Amino acid sequence: MQNYKILNHIVLWNVFFAIICIPTAGKLIDVMGILLSISIYYFPFVYIYIVADMLTEVYSYAIARRVLWYCISAQLLAIAIFDQPREDSLRTRSLKNA
Repeated sequence: MQNYKILNHIVLWNVFFAIICIPTAGKLIDVMGILLSISIYYFPFVYIYIVADMLTEVYSYAIARRVLWYCISAQLLAIAIFDQPREDSLRTRSLKNA
């Protein structure tokens, strides 16, 4: 594989924003009286401009597919790590009382 100068940085930023999209999707901000999800500002940048355009045109379809799989894997890993039930959940409390 060739040694690309900025490909590693692009991949890292893409994976970072892909992971950040999940927990911030429900966060709303007020823009001129309209409530918008904060992820609409970086979601198109990550998924449309970087992956679809720059990676496929500059690097190749194979590298763009690999970056997409890295993002999907990182999102699944983040969901598995951060979506653990809390200790003080209702089910845990009911088991302690029994």
